[in-house]
Amino acid sequence: MAMRTYGRRGERGTTLLEAMLALSILLIGLLGMARLQVWGMSSTQGARAQTQASQLASELGSALSRLDPANGLLSGATGATPPPGFGRLLQVGVTGLAHTFDDSSPVPGVRLNAALERDPTDSSNPLYVRRWTVWDVASTSSGAASKIIAVSVIWRERTVAIPREVVLYVHAEAKGNYLTNINAFD
Repeated sequence: MAMRTYGRRGERGTTLLEAMLALSILLIGLLGMARLQVWGMSSTQGARAQTQASQLASELGSALSRLDPANGLLSGATGATPPPGFGRLLQVGVTGLAHTFDDSSPVPGVRLNAALERDPTDSSNPLYVRRWTVWDVASTSSGAASKIIAVSVIWRERTVAIPREVVLYVHAEAKGNYLTNINAFD
């Protein structure tokens, strides 16, 4: 008597082992994509924080450059070379030359600290700390008093333990000297 065969010849189903192997490969791929998504979100957050810091530095630098150089907010070191601690404050620590932005003595045209995003670890402090140092380079070739202002904005990202810093350099000249020099040509 001949054996009865059911179904077609050569046809067979997938085994449990093959199905588990295929699901394992799929799971590894999905986990890799999930990690990539988390990394992308933290990178986006870091880029947003850096953009905000750059905007705050530009805002403060622009406002400081419009001030009268005799203003106390623009007091700084004088000399032919930049003073120690001028510029990047994060590497050297805060020096005695640094001015810190404070809501009690605001700079006209600059957002107050109260309007800024708060530090997630301490909600009483803003996330961004704005400081500036001034180098009084005495006078330019035209005789006008000139100052270089280094605006530093320091912040800490939520996912990175090391603080970050953006530094913007701005030039300020004494107002009025330009008009005085023009009147000399009359």
